[in-house]
Amino acid sequence: MNQLLKKLRLESGKTQKEIAEILGYSSKSGYSMLENGNVELTISKAKVLSNFYRIDPKIFFEK
Repeated sequence: MNQLLKKLRLESGKTQKEIAEILGYSSKSGYSMLENGNVELTISKAKVLSNFYRIDPKIFFEK
C-alpha cells in the first residue's frame, strides 16, 4: 500500500508536504511515515485520499 501512496502522489505532481496538508497533518513527517509503511492508513484518511485522487478507497486495503 505504501508504494501505491507514493505512486499516486508522484503521478499527481504533489509533494509529501502537500499531501500531508490535505490529510490534516501539521508537517510532512506524519505523511512520510504513512508512505514509508511505518503507520497504518486509517479508513478516514483513505476516504480523503480517494476523494483527492478520484479513486475507490478499497484500493488502499487490497492485498
